[in-house]
Amino acid sequence: MLTPTAPGLPTDVTSVVRDGADPTDDPVTHYLGDVMTVGANLADLPAVSVPVGAAPLPCGGRAPVALQLLAGRFRERELLHAAAVLEWFAPHAAVSQWPWDARA
Repeated sequence: MLTPTAPGLPTDVTSVVRDGADPTDDPVTHYLGDVMTVGANLADLPAVSVPVGAAPLPCGGRAPVALQLLAGRFRERELLHAAAVLEWFAPHAAVSQWPWDARA
């Protein structure tokens, strides 16, 4: 199963720090950052998070984007193989021209 690793991109951290609040002190923020990965742990299923790219942030930086792969019990070999394939194809998905496409 393929799911997001996090519910969304990080907020603009520079504006939060400018307002005087430290974003790392909020326990709810920490919990919401892990909410998508908790299910696999509770169900005792193997899971892996794979980086698939980066998204622009409002502050001008870029945030890493990842997807989580889950598999059935004792299916770690298939899970790691699928993760390797996803990680290899992820950079090519963002380009408009595939390296092996002769028509482009």
